[in-house]
Amino acid sequence: MSLDMIMRATGAELLHGDAGVPVSRIFTDSRQDCGGAFFVPLRGERFDGHDYIKEIADRGAIGSFTDRLIGIDVPKEFVLLKVDDTLRAYQSTASAHRDRYSVPVIAITGSCGKTSTRNLLSNVMSRMRIVRTERNENNEIGVPLTLLRMDGSTEAVVLEFGMRGPGEIKELAGIACPTHGVITNIEPTHIGRLGSLEAIADAKGELLENMPGDGTVFLNADNAWTEHLKKKTTNRVIEFGINAGDVRATGIRQTLDGVEFELVSEFGGTEVYVPLPGKGTVYNALAAAAVGLSLGISMDDIREGLGLPVDESGRMTRKKGRDGILIIDDTYNSSPASLRLALELLGSIEREGRRVAVLGDMLELGEFSEPEHGACGATAAGNAALLVTLGSDSEWIAKGAVGAGMPESSVKVYKEYDELAKDADDLFEPGDLVLVKGSRGMKMERVVDLLREKK
Repeated sequence: MSLDMIMRATGAELLHGDAGVPVSRIFTDSRQDCGGAFFVPLRGERFDGHDYIKEIADRGAIGSFTDRLIGIDVPKEFVLLKVDDTLRAYQSTASAHRDRYSVPVIAITGSCGKTSTRNLLSNVMSRMRIVRTERNENNEIGVPLTLLRMDGSTEAVVLEFGMRGPGEIKELAGIACPTHGVITNIEPTHIGRLGSLEAIADAKGELLENMPGDGTVFLNADNAWTEHLKKKTTNRVIEFGINAGDVRATGIRQTLDGVEFELVSEFGGTEVYVPLPGKGTVYNALAAAAVGLSLGISMDDIREGLGLPVDESGRMTRKKGRDGILIIDDTYNSSPASLRLALELLGSIEREGRRVAVLGDMLELGEFSEPEHGACGATAAGNAALLVTLGSDSEWIAKGAVGAGMPESSVKVYKEYDELAKDADDLFEPGDLVLVKGSRGMKMERVVDLLREKK
């Protein structure tokens, strides 16, 4: 990548330095090693990257965007490119860089399962040289960062698209220009922000509306909103599902170690084992398999890829607790759909000892919070011997469980973590199987740590 290319992509004005200097990479975090790299000074609520331009210049960076005409004491060879908006310039640079490579770019979005699908697909494509979303690079800053890691050896890109409101998926698709689009499902995640399931489907559907005409779309055949989504595209649609679809799973067997099933498609079938538990894993694996098959990956390589280890901290991870307690750590996040699946898994596992569900609030449900929490409570009643709730909204889980027939003596409600921790010795028994789940903001990992501590 050259500064000349960056200037053409952004319409930047050269204020200082030599535009012929080569660029090793582009970075946005002033704390990183910046030798030979070009800086993008972004703004947040509590910081302005422009304040660090002199520092990164002194540490070896070769240049920076700026959106203001100010005097900055930098070395004479340091390049300053004036743009109207540094974030937009960064995104335009990433988009221009992506356009240099004619490779499959797979974008994954949906209400649940995005990260797991991304990881499983990366494993399926493990024989290829891929660039993929790392950590939480699924937004307007992270997606460009991923694209800028592409080089001449890249054979494919796997992207995760996050979303909190309308227009965001459209923006990300405009930057990445995906050739393949996956929507895992439409569920009431963020419904408090968007107002309805239809609004969620429309926001996720922006991916389909902003793909090239020769792209391929992958949709969940078992999801109620798939027909609605199909109306948003004229592209080829491949459906995956348990009850229907072009790529299906039959004979599903669940354990705490993972899931086994028969993968069925027009290319034949194979027995698959995925080392992640839960019914949701089946759908995520089917989505990954469907994309892999469309890219010409063999059934043998798909089977092998789906069986590779997946590092999913806080996502249905089995952990040993004190006194023989076994923990299902699903603390990364929570939504009504994922919680119901986790509870069903809890109730289906063959194991001596009680089934215990420790559940925190599901956030961002707005006016739907009471009914959604209550419905999950009814599911808990049929799958747990003891229900422990933490937070305010999760009290509706408790009420839903009692309303569904769970004895009040088997339901414990806590507003604060310290109260729960104080009662821990009375709540949990040796040999319990304990599901711990809640929205990210509830910090439910504290409960996991509590259960792992020695008395």
